[in-house]
Amino acid sequence: IIQHAIVQYGGSGKSTAIAINYSSPFLDNSTIENNANAGISVGAGSMPLISNCEIKNNSGGGIYYGADSISTIKNCLISKNSGSGISATITTVLIQDSTIIGNSRYGSLYDSGGIEATSSTVTIQNSTISGNSAYRDGGGIRAWYSTVAIQNSTISGNSAQRDGGGIHAWSSTVTIEGNTFKDNSALQKGGAIWASSGTVKIKNNILTKGNIGNTAPSGAAIY
Repeated sequence: IIQHAIVQYGGSGKSTAIAINYSSPFLDNSTIENNANAGISVGAGSMPLISNCEIKNNSGGGIYYGADSISTIKNCLISKNSGSGISATITTVLIQDSTIIGNSRYGSLYDSGGIEATSSTVTIQNSTISGNSAYRDGGGIRAWYSTVAIQNSTISGNSAQRDGGGIHAWSSTVTIEGNTFKDNSALQKGGAIWASSGTVKIKNNILTKGNIGNTAPSGAAIY
């Protein structure tokens, strides 16, 4: 159990500030900030619960999940990381009541600014994904050969240099239900949502227009 802790100015090279492997810690009411690599890395055989934490201003992203881990993130603020706020590869992650804001991923063609899911199962509930940016696709969320559900959340002000300002989904099964999309932008296609070569279910969402609308040269809301 790690509670009421501050972890800062750690990490270097490929070393993250907190590395979790083959363990299931409870990380609560803590701040992980200003580290030289990712704030937290989660490796194989791990099932951490991360709640009520702030993970911010880390140079290698917020939380990185490697293969064969399962995790819950609840009531956390993940902000202003230089790298994806959350990156999940071959793993299962539940994100509830959290805010992923102001993360930016540049220098990589294939990672989202907010949440990156690669060959993973990711569920996002009652959360805010806002002001994240990607060098290429998926400013807010990028799903790549993944199963992703986004429910009762706000996706706003995210941007992509190419496609999918809010969400970019490729060869994935994506359920988008009960969300609000506003002010997301892409320089090419799909201001709010871009999807191809997969299955996407969109139900009971609000995609705004006007001064706070989603924008792109092709498919301002959905492409």
